[in-house]
Amino acid sequence: QLLTLDHRNTMLTYRVSGVASSLDATSKLTSSELVCFVNQRLVDCPTLRKVIKETYTLAAGEGNPHPFFCLLSIEVPAHNVDVNVHPSKEQVHLLNEQRIFANLGGLILRSINPSASTSVSSSSSSSSSLSAA
Repeated sequence: QLLTLDHRNTMLTYRVSGVASSLDATSKLTSSELVCFVNQRLVDCPTLRKVIKETYTLAAGEGNPHPFFCLLSIEVPAHNVDVNVHPSKEQVHLLNEQRIFANLGGLILRSINPSASTSVSSSSSSSSSLSAA
């Protein structure tokens, strides 16, 4: 089962949409996969991959890494993206990257485990929609 993600945060000026695998679906996976687009550009996000890996491990309640599949499209203002990280432009950095990725980790955790409590606070400046696909 894939869970649909749609979240906008006006304070951090980003929007994310995509899908994340449920814990049940990931039990059949043997490896993790993150497909990430930033402003419609396919990019490699090692930091986000690490956050999501930790999120699934936490949600599964296991000490071992839990495989996952996530397809995310992140939209941020162009001036908040640094594309000069890697010569091939495959990696980018975002303004407020740590806070955005922590926020995304909390969003994914709440979608795969609705009873989970997270340190990510809900504010009036963000809105989310989660549903099973």
